[in-house]
Amino acid sequence: MILGTGVIYFLSRQISRPIQDVANAAVQVREGNYDIHFKEEEEIKEEEIYELIESFKEMTNRLKVMEKLQAELLAGVTHDLKTPVTSISGLIQAVKDDVVKGEQSKEFLDISLKETQRLQGMIEDLLNYNAISAGAFKIRVQKRISIYSSRKSLIAGR
Repeated sequence: MILGTGVIYFLSRQISRPIQDVANAAVQVREGNYDIHFKEEEEIKEEEIYELIESFKEMTNRLKVMEKLQAELLAGVTHDLKTPVTSISGLIQAVKDDVVKGEQSKEFLDISLKETQRLQGMIEDLLNYNAISAGAFKIRVQKRISIYSSRKSLIAGR
């Protein structure tokens, strides 16, 4: 009986230790650490646990790539938004300081207005991208058409 209990305890530790390692790794990933290391695959006896660990490794690799792409996107967006803001600021400052006068000041204000509109468009695009990424963007089918009859009508010139 004691021997049986000891064997059961040993086997349960063999199975539960790798699962505990995955649980600890999940905590590290939640905290932003994607450099997770597990025991060598020769040390993992159970196939299901091995598959769990491999899936977890793949997930952390994908998270690393996504985080890198997100940082690159943010850097690009920041640069693209900063350019028109800098331009607008310089143009308005020139008008304010009377560096330009009369017709040229109106021209500077027109350019500033166009840059502001361009900036608004970029922000709108960014918001749309965010809505699509978040799954908030829905495509609604308003009318179904038959491709076959539409093609026949097009060929017939109707």
